Amino acid sequence: LADPANRAALLAGVGLVVLQQITGQPSVLYYAAGVLEDAGLGASSAVALAAFKLLCTSLAVAGVDSFGRRTLLFAGIAAMALALAALAALAASPQNPTYTLVAMFTFIGGYQLGFGPVTWTFISECFPLKHRGRALALATVTNFALNALVTLVAAPLLAASAAACFASFLALALFSIYFVDAFVPETKGLTLEQITAMLRQRAAPDAARATRPAADAGPAYGALPPAAPALPL
Repeated sequence: LADPANRAALLAGVGLVVLQQITGQPSVLYYAAGVLEDAGLGASSAVALAAFKLLCTSLAVAGVDSFGRRTLLFAGIAAMALALAALAALAASPQNPTYTLVAMFTFIGGYQLGFGPVTWTFISECFPLKHRGRALALATVTNFALNALVTLVAAPLLAASAAACFASFLALALFSIYFVDAFVPETKGLTLEQITAMLRQRAAPDAARATRPAADAGPAYGALPPAAPALPL
């Protein structure tokens, strides 16, 4: 952690893992089961949901190197936020179950387009090789722990007030947009060395400027100007 690049990578990588869980992905899937059952959809709905998730993930994999990591994250989180706003409104004033199904599929599609695949793509790139194993282990443990925690608290939260629960996830999704903008750099097309240098500069811009070659910095303050060349006699 002494290296600013490692701190920046840890903040961005583990931060994405935390946000992908606490924005409600396990809770929406838990809620989806009841909605699908109330809508009279049987086992075929689970197959359709799995196929939809596979399609969205495939689109993300195909476009991650064309559109970039940040673009997919912004698009996916924005879709999740819109879906959570709709779910909160529909939970507060129940309507046709079809509307709720559309909102849930929008949320799931946004997750599979952004947080789902891009988080792990970014984590595999942002850490230096020397520390990647431990960093990935920390991210994986954090992912499973938060997934279990959110799954455990989903049922009582949704039972108490589904509208308030989805509104809370909406606030976290909006914060996620700020987090990605502030702390997650674009790594498309960069080598590991370039990513590490970029993270170090973002974490400690003053230190990065101080390490530039003296030729780039210009003459020091107070230094005498160079002497003019002598005129030929």
